Amino acid sequence: MTERTEGSSRSSLSGRRVLVTEGAGFLGPTLCRALSERGAWVYAVSRQVEPGEENGVLWLRADFSNLTDVETILTTVHPEVVFHLAEFGNGRSELDLVVPTFESNLASTVNLLTTVARQGPVRVILAGSMEEPLAADEVASSPYAVTKWASSQYSRMFHALYNVSAVIARIFMAYGPGYQDQRKLLPFVIRSLLQGKVPELPTGERAIDWIFVEDVVEGLLRLAEADGLEGQTVDLGSGELITVRRLVERVVDLVGSPLTPRFGTVEDRPFEMANVADAEATFRLLGWRPPTPLTFGLQKTIAWHTKQLAQGSANGEKSDHAWRLIPEGR
Repeated sequence: MTERTEGSSRSSLSGRRVLVTEGAGFLGPTLCRALSERGAWVYAVSRQVEPGEENGVLWLRADFSNLTDVETILTTVHPEVVFHLAEFGNGRSELDLVVPTFESNLASTVNLLTTVARQGPVRVILAGSMEEPLAADEVASSPYAVTKWASSQYSRMFHALYNVSAVIARIFMAYGPGYQDQRKLLPFVIRSLLQGKVPELPTGERAIDWIFVEDVVEGLLRLAEADGLEGQTVDLGSGELITVRRLVERVVDLVGSPLTPRFGTVEDRPFEMANVADAEATFRLLGWRPPTPLTFGLQKTIAWHTKQLAQGSANGEKSDHAWRLIPEGR
């Protein structure tokens, strides 16, 4: 592996072996780059990327829903810190999603925590979700949501019973450059408007807490560096809510589009809640707040998609102009 990027010499991650599961996802590339800049030895796992080294990151192929794969990777890498981002992020409620969501989200987490408990001290940062039910009698809105909730429960149990150093990052609606999946709200709306297509959407009444991708990554890094957080859940969100309708209207203004999105033409998902991050509690624990204003983050996101379209990256893409109600990021 080539020499590490010289980052902040004061970072406690400098010189440490750090493993990122599903490093090829939305958050993964930004996190891997930030870790390298802090001087960490970065290992990233993906089920799709070819093994090898790229930009200071050593890529490994594995499926964390397979316990043998997990044991092999941890034995090979001997990480001191693991960021567990691997997930099946489809938030629809169809029955055929239950098993693959269970395997990718919950089984992978249990396999990781079990292996860490057996092999030795590792700080594990688990990517939780704002979709997790908070009350005991609250109904999860999807198989995705219930697996995230169960993963958090397992994490707390592994800390209490087996002394695993696990911290849960309850990530709210992440957005930003790098997201091209048009099944997600912002990429779909932005690209539809840029291409002169009228986006068809749900009612837009749901209120959501949005957080910029770079702020999510900074929060994850701080969770890895902070002491005394084992077994806890820490919110990574702005602490502010905005309805989907107001967000989309702001995007329309920033794009400068004359088009009017059609709200209510796509069915709302059942059991969705307006959860907001406890940003004050996060500040007390980390001494940090997400700094990126929503408008600035949207401007950077729109600029990225505009550039991608200009470069022809969208050639061959097909869109039916209707958002399919999959959670944005987390």
